[in-house]
Amino acid sequence: MKGKLSSFSFLILTLLFSSIAFAQFQQRYTLSYRSNPAGMNAVGSLTYSGLMWGTKEKGNPLYGYYKIGGQLGGAPTAAVFLEVAPIAPVVFEVQKSATYRFLNSSVFDCNNFYCFGVTERTDYSVRAAGKYEDFMFIGSYMWRDIKVPESSKPVMLELENFTVLSGDHKFNESTLFFGYGLWTGDTLGIVYTQGEFSDLSRRYNSSYGIYHWKKNGIAYTAGIGNFNTDQPNLSGSSLIFSIGKTIGESLSLF
Repeated sequence: MKGKLSSFSFLILTLLFSSIAFAQFQQRYTLSYRSNPAGMNAVGSLTYSGLMWGTKEKGNPLYGYYKIGGQLGGAPTAAVFLEVAPIAPVVFEVQKSATYRFLNSSVFDCNNFYCFGVTERTDYSVRAAGKYEDFMFIGSYMWRDIKVPESSKPVMLELENFTVLSGDHKFNESTLFFGYGLWTGDTLGIVYTQGEFSDLSRRYNSSYGIYHWKKNGIAYTAGIGNFNTDQPNLSGSSLIFSIGKTIGESLSLF
């Protein structure tokens, strides 16, 4: 076949074959719950990852890696993503997803809002982590382009916890986590998240105290905090809990 590969295709092929000897598959399954706004989500993902340079060893962040994968879960939501870490503590990711709603929502009034149809999202995110002795920090920022289904009613966006008019919208979200590693190997921390529609002046924020631990290869996270939003009737105290299982070694630090 004649012609040149697109830049994206060339990047994918370069990543796949640059370190094929170190590549591996990984599976991850997570079940999470939040009391306010009420919601439960089950997500499964499969990734193919490999080293671009360096060696992953305990206590060594000086290596680079990539991940290519897909996941399924939610309402349901299907997604594919590419993650590249030029150095392990700094990660860039692009994700394309589609959510298909066909059931009524327990949070939003589907008589007044449109709760169905396909919502498409494209996420661009950057994450960074740091650690000093037993203290740790993780920060992330995400830009999201959203294509909302056509409807004469305001459309429910379950992931963002807002209702918006049909059309294209831009959503940004930032997250900060400060944690402390306990002598037991568990982690105690505080996580703060803020999200807003840059084209609508609509925003929310949440803050949680969390406790994270592992037992028999299964990871658990429990937390209590507060969710604040300018979407009516959704603000208030909230509990969160998640349980997850990872199969295969992960190259990421967080």
